[in-house]
Amino acid sequence: MSLQSIYIVSVPRSGSTLLTNMLDAYEDVICPPESFFPAVLDQLEDREMADHRKVAALFVVSCSDGSPLTLEEAETCIRQDKQETLDALAIAIATKLGRDPATLRTVIWKFTRMVGSWRFVSDCGGKFIILHRNLLNVYESQFRVPFGEKNRNPLRFAFFAASYDVAFAAYPNGRVLALDYADMPARMGEILSWIGSAGRKREASVGTLDAISEKNPWHANINKPFDNKDAEKLQNLTLWQSKGFSLGYAILKKLTPLTRQARRLADQRQMRALRHQATELLKKS
Repeated sequence: MSLQSIYIVSVPRSGSTLLTNMLDAYEDVICPPESFFPAVLDQLEDREMADHRKVAALFVVSCSDGSPLTLEEAETCIRQDKQETLDALAIAIATKLGRDPATLRTVIWKFTRMVGSWRFVSDCGGKFIILHRNLLNVYESQFRVPFGEKNRNPLRFAFFAASYDVAFAAYPNGRVLALDYADMPARMGEILSWIGSAGRKREASVGTLDAISEKNPWHANINKPFDNKDAEKLQNLTLWQSKGFSLGYAILKKLTPLTRQARRLADQRQMRALRHQATELLKKS
């Protein structure tokens, strides 16, 4: 089965989980929970694909909301061909959730880390939705999630955000749909057409995000209707926080070589961490 592969990328806390949940409601679309695995494959050499169990372990640990497949289930999906591996994983996830793989036309992976590692999926015909959100709102959200603690300094977050911009600027223009968070509901018809969906909703609301992502407190409202409260959330920021971020971001946007190197090093650091986690998982299995 050949599936159209779509990749949603964004700065974390930009609404990518909400978008994938909205798209997963359609019968010919499957949206696995957030996973850095497509970016992991970009960094794996072909010879490494021969170790199916190690690659399966990398898939499991790269699912930031929790893996929908066990290590053994994931291992049966690993192929020498990387794109075939992604398709097999999507079909296995759909089957486990009671979805009919025969109805699927599109698989949507989303990842908010390792966003500079995209060339493999692009070479295989993948298309990208780059989701943007007012960065002050994204910064404000760092104070409401435990994993945002390090990014609560406005200058650090400005550096973080600028490194994403430089990565996104390199994506192939002909395969990118730029989307703003506030426009998601109004542009849904356009999005569905662009990803190759017929636009028919499933009768049941059972989906991967319902089963996994909503268990995390930062996804508590994932199944509620879209309600953009960004304007009022901006009031939570102090003047120093908003001005400090805006000034730092304006400066760092001009320092492209620095932010490009920072993004590359961040991707490499994340990959090293995943390799370590995969090794530890295999020791326990």
